[in-house]
Order: sequence, then structure tokens, then C-alpha cells
Amino acid sequence: MDYHNHRYMIIFTKVMRTLLLSFLLTAGIVISGCADPKTEDPYQDYPQATITHPAGTQWSTSHGYLGLPFSVGTLVASKATCLVIGLPLDTDGQLGLDIIGGVRVARDSADTMLVLAQPADVAQRSIMIKDLNHFATVHSAAKWQIEQYITHYRGMGSARIVGWEDEASVKTQLGIQ
Repeated sequence: MDYHNHRYMIIFTKVMRTLLLSFLLTAGIVISGCADPKTEDPYQDYPQATITHPAGTQWSTSHGYLGLPFSVGTLVASKATCLVIGLPLDTDGQLGLDIIGGVRVARDSADTMLVLAQPADVAQRSIMIKDLNHFATVHSAAKWQIEQYITHYRGMGSARIVGWEDEASVKTQLGIQ
């Protein structure tokens, strides 16, 4: 082997070793950055709910064929029933909610507060609601549909809507911050 070929082989080996070490170091940094097991829920500060009935399903089997125009869930902290406007939601896990207001329903001489909410995750919303006033004016057809479902179908005619309450009032009554 002559001197020049030997010299090029040494240089080539050193360059390849440097490239390999650089690649391994970069890959190690990338992998260690991705291996963070703690993934924080960006919606953990919102009231949490467990969805029991996704939109389009039935609230109970005795209600026949009419699907829900909203998802139904239970607030984790207060155990209050919530009506979640949006796309059909999964029933596994908890979901952060943006509370809009509530509807007070009287049935069999007892008042019940049904919390009206939308998913905190904007990607899971079908309409964007700012507050109860915005919902009542801009999305009045959706409000009417909820009222009709509660009074005529869910309540089987025995429920009546006492009134709507804004977000602050609902949160105060349920002890939600």
C-alpha cells in the first residue's frame, strides 16, 4: 500500500468516526427530549367532566329512537349533569369543559340545574360560543332545540324550564372556580 492511499484511509476513517459520533449525539439529544413521560393536559385547569352519553346516542333505552342533540356528562367535582354542545365525545377519560351557563329545570316539584358547556379544546367544538347571551342570540336555534328536547322528550312533557343562568351564577351554585 503506498503512502497516499494509507493517508487517505486514515483521514476517511477519522471523518466517518466524527460523523457517526455526531449522529449518535444528536439522536441521543432528540430521543431524550421526546422521552418526557409527563405530558400535561392543557385543559386541566378547566372543570372536568366524564361523558356518559355522546351526542347522537340515547339518554336511556326508554326514550325510543331520538338521538341526543348534545353529549351528556357528569361534572367530576360537583356531580352535576352537564349538556356538552359539540361533536360526539368519547366516554373514556375526563374532558375539560368551558362552562357557558345553565338551565334550571323543574320536574316533579324538584328543581335541577343542567350545566350547559362546550369542550375546552377548540378542536372538539362544532360551534364557538362566547357566553350565554351569545348562545341565546347567535345560536338561538340550538338553544331552542335543547329546550324542546328537555321539555318534550327528556321530560316526557312533565318538565318545564324555569330559566337560564349565566356562567358566573352556575359556577357559584356548584362551587366551581
